[in-house]
Amino acid sequence: MKTLLYLGLLLAQCAIFSKVAWAQEALQRSGLPGFTTFQLTKENWDKAASIISKAELSNNPLIVIGQDAPRGPFPVRIPQHVRTLDFRYGGGINLVRGHHPRLEGIWGQYAHLGTGLRQNITISDVITPDARVTDWKSNPKEYSSTKFSSPTEYHSRHNHYQNLMSEVWNFNPNVNGVAIWGDSGAFVPGSKVWGGFLSARSWPLYWQEYVPKDRPHFNANDFDAQLVGLEIDVLNAGKDWKGWGRENAGVLAKTGVQVVGFGKQNTQAIEIRSEDSDSPDSANRKGQWKAAMVVYNSLAKDGRVIYGLFEEAGIGIDFDQPVFEHGAMRLHTKREGQGLVFNGGKGGQIYADESGTLTLSSGAQGFRVMGPSGSEAIRISSDDKVILSSITLDTHQLVSALIRDPVAILVIVGIAMVLFLPVQLFVTYLIVRRCRPSAQPGT
Repeated sequence: MKTLLYLGLLLAQCAIFSKVAWAQEALQRSGLPGFTTFQLTKENWDKAASIISKAELSNNPLIVIGQDAPRGPFPVRIPQHVRTLDFRYGGGINLVRGHHPRLEGIWGQYAHLGTGLRQNITISDVITPDARVTDWKSNPKEYSSTKFSSPTEYHSRHNHYQNLMSEVWNFNPNVNGVAIWGDSGAFVPGSKVWGGFLSARSWPLYWQEYVPKDRPHFNANDFDAQLVGLEIDVLNAGKDWKGWGRENAGVLAKTGVQVVGFGKQNTQAIEIRSEDSDSPDSANRKGQWKAAMVVYNSLAKDGRVIYGLFEEAGIGIDFDQPVFEHGAMRLHTKREGQGLVFNGGKGGQIYADESGTLTLSSGAQGFRVMGPSGSEAIRISSDDKVILSSITLDTHQLVSALIRDPVAILVIVGIAMVLFLPVQLFVTYLIVRRCRPSAQPGT
């Protein structure tokens, strides 16, 4: 009886061990919920091609590559719909969909540079020419036509993709909803941090190993692409913003970009640079901009391009260093009120009309020109009188110059005769007319 009992306990223990081993193997096979998971490790790397082929035929496949697996390319191409969770490089995690250089641990952004790199999590994807799209309910659909005749059609005439999307629906008026927050802290002297880093690049990729087989052919000389580093959309279904006065105090602000400084005095809120802005060779700097800011058909009729809401500052616009070849400021004006207006018009204005006439309109108290010493030289008073503060003529210098230069005397005499000639002719005419005898009737 005792022997049978021991044998029963031994069989039960074997059954438990078998179930645990089966559960571990099943867990390894099942992986993340919703995925058909495959493992690639150092032990089964020689079967990588077979495992990838099985993954290609599976529903929502995920290949998990262990840290001990060999680095470098796969023996076969990773299909586009297959995701790979790769732990082999730099102590980080790479989540890759499709055939991407990241599967070899390659940072395409820093290719052939000596930059030191480190990562935590990287998400990579490849959009191939046959990539599928859905409608707004996630139902499969054909590509939308990108041709449109008016701007209102654009919303339904493009196809959109996002690699990562974070969204927040906020029903709580006491909580600030933030979809993405990047925070970096500098904790030793001289350290540098960025809260965020975005780049949009164009590149006529000729790395054939990672070019989709069905990519359309193109000539490198014809290559071009649209680039937008960051688009910020403000979708306002609330009240219109009328202005900054008290009458608008109950309306909440709608802001595209808000830059907030904390702590001690900071440098600049916005800085625009090119690839090598610090290079002294200004003629050959790369990536320079054609314009620093463009406001494209987006201002209200009573809107402002730049508006200052502060008490005072040192300088409004400081162009003390650059030289402008075609003018530091160019204005298009047609009438009064469209040029430079001082103190709401009370201090005068400068404008031009379409005929090309420049008008300097004086202020309510007139207009004055100051001399180098700071004293008033010319004034137009409020009653339209012109006042010359002082006129000085050095007659001694004038006489000395005439004596030394007889030609100047002849020129002055000639000009005087020409100016006096019409008067002389008119006087002669009057004298002749008076001396002529009157005609008597009947003679």
